[in-house]
Amino acid sequence: MTDVAGVEVARLSLVPPVYVTRAMAALRTAEPVPTTGLDALLAAGDAFASGAVGGLGVREYEHLVSRTSGVPLTVVRRYQGKRLHWCAGARSREWRRLHVSALGSRATC
Repeated sequence: MTDVAGVEVARLSLVPPVYVTRAMAALRTAEPVPTTGLDALLAAGDAFASGAVGGLGVREYEHLVSRTSGVPLTVVRRYQGKRLHWCAGARSREWRRLHVSALGSRATC
């Protein structure tokens, strides 16, 4: 995988189609994420926002996403913040009540 300048940033491998099919089927029938799972997801987001994951801090990650996707950096930053805000909102009981009932058992964060 290369960035917009043609510099290699990652190497991808293939997985067997049967694995993808089974994994997607399991995700489609999964129950909503329990509150403890949302707490863990939010804690991971907080850790990423204040530290480094895989050697990348938030700014380096945003630049990498922008370089590999071609999406302007300002757009990447705007949606990075929205994603953390959305997951934080998923912790509230009212949010879960509204979204889980609207999406059924496929609602996840």
